[in-house]
Amino acid sequence: MAQQLIISGVPNSVALDAWWLSEETVISGTKGPPGSTPAFATDGRAWRLIGSILLVALADYLFWGHQAGVSLAVFAVAVFLCGLPADRSGKGVLMPATVLVLSVLPVVDFVQPLSVAFLLSGLVVAIVWVRHPKGQVLELLLLALGFLTDLPKNWLGPVRAIPGLKTTIVSDAGGGWTRVRQFLRNWGLPIGGTMVFVTLLAEANPVFQSLVTPDIAFGHLLQRALFWGGIALIIWPFVDNHPLRGLNPRPFVGPQTIPGLNGGSVLRALWVFNALIGVQTVLDLSILLGGASLPEGMSYASYAHRGAYPLLVTALLAGAFALAARPFLDENRVLKPLMVLWLAQNVALCGAALMRLDLYVGTYGLTYLRIYAQIWMGLVAAGLALVGWQIAFRKSNSWLIARTGILSILVLYCASFVNFAHVIATRNLKLPEPDYAYLCSLGPMTGMHNSYGYPNSLCYFEADPINSWQEWGFRKWRLSRYGAGLSSIGPGI
Repeated sequence: MAQQLIISGVPNSVALDAWWLSEETVISGTKGPPGSTPAFATDGRAWRLIGSILLVALADYLFWGHQAGVSLAVFAVAVFLCGLPADRSGKGVLMPATVLVLSVLPVVDFVQPLSVAFLLSGLVVAIVWVRHPKGQVLELLLLALGFLTDLPKNWLGPVRAIPGLKTTIVSDAGGGWTRVRQFLRNWGLPIGGTMVFVTLLAEANPVFQSLVTPDIAFGHLLQRALFWGGIALIIWPFVDNHPLRGLNPRPFVGPQTIPGLNGGSVLRALWVFNALIGVQTVLDLSILLGGASLPEGMSYASYAHRGAYPLLVTALLAGAFALAARPFLDENRVLKPLMVLWLAQNVALCGAALMRLDLYVGTYGLTYLRIYAQIWMGLVAAGLALVGWQIAFRKSNSWLIARTGILSILVLYCASFVNFAHVIATRNLKLPEPDYAYLCSLGPMTGMHNSYGYPNSLCYFEADPINSWQEWGFRKWRLSRYGAGLSSIGPGI
């Protein structure tokens, strides 16, 4: 019995060369081979590649050979504009753009790690928001966190975006190196012939030879090429309109019962804890405000330093205890007032810790660490007050988390505009014996650009120069206006 011959398909090269025989493959009015995608496909990826190239050129102009300054803000705005979806008009862009403007203001003031963190976070939130204009706050935050966690994977996007590269390098079921052979067949003669003619023309014409063989510092060119490649990898996830993946955090399920914690134990603990903290508060007020004497051999400075940080830890433990005891507050009508009193006393405890730290600073001077401790004590006190509000008015945990998070972000945002070096120098120079070595280590941001002299030594520094508009920053500009020889400070000067 004769068998029927069945041809399941044709070679890929024939299919690619004879795509015009079929009328089925049409993409946006452009015909092409079966399974192929035109260079300018409907997803707009080619346009985003062009935008990435323009951003790389802009980065080279803004950053190469310049210190970072207002150029970071300009580049962030350019990345945001290139990352806008193709179908997005002015509608739905205003609020994300407002977030971006607020996030770049700290960098415009002064470039530091905190301001750069706000810039990056604001850029991510703005891009996520403009792609999902109807998303809720929690959804947008989860999408932004997912965007950040996916950055390492998306940095390979430029490689995958090159048309045909993936199918060229990675063999498919139809035939592996088909596109390589097709490329060599179509471009081998033009490229090879061009190289031959360029060589002959350069040999015949010295002027033409100088054009095709310029004097190039290849080491410098390699560094610049690496810079271009690094910028391209960094910006691609921001301009590529890839689907965003939001994080799916698992809900925290704590233990159903904590050993030793119940309605009765919470009631007894609150009576004892309130009495104990009450005694501590009365003693602190009598010493700090009433002028009571300290134990023999103890100075106010040592008293302040000894108690400031332990009191802060006590307040943190008080907040943790309040959150753990919250489920039992309805078992007795006395529990809630006792808990509110407990939190109020711990807020006062944070105030006492701040007063102690201020006493210590008045003797030994201000440092960055002591400023951070003061800010942290204020945040802890505000957090305890929010916990008390949550308990008194039966607010949810999400209510508490949202407000503590917003409060922390606002405090850090405001802190990014403060010149702490100048604050420290101004405070410490009022001491009878300033630590001039530490003042010198603060650098030119103290605002006093000449010399700090102290016995047997001298340090000198100048204000950071602003050599171009790319390096401009409001704080640097403001300090430079004082001049290089504003003042000369130190013993005997």
